Amino acid sequence: MAASELVSDLRLNFRSGTTKYMEWRRLQLNALLGLLEENKDLFIEALRNDLYKHPFESLMMEIDFVCNEIITALNNLSSWTAPEKARIKDGTTILWGLHLDQTSTEWKYVTNYYKGFGNRPL
Repeated sequence: MAASELVSDLRLNFRSGTTKYMEWRRLQLNALLGLLEENKDLFIEALRNDLYKHPFESLMMEIDFVCNEIITALNNLSSWTAPEKARIKDGTTILWGLHLDQTSTEWKYVTNYYKGFGNRPL
């Protein structure tokens, strides 16, 4: 599949609203965690063959690091997506009424985020 087709499919999925729900996000994070844990040996072998990384370094600095980031995201997803009190620039709270004093964090676009830098594969 070409990159443009993949991006188009991702945008279509995003616009459908399925990515908005907490259950969907948890499912995706759990699936990614399962993928990494089930294929640790394959990732270690690929990192050794491609980047000449020692298996211990691959496990600790690549695979387990990303797994821990996913676990952190799973543990904090509710608080990260919870509504917040609306604030003015100086930090004071705006109180307009019962339903107008909260803002919600909502995704606005599709993006890929790769943890790491330089030649880091994961």
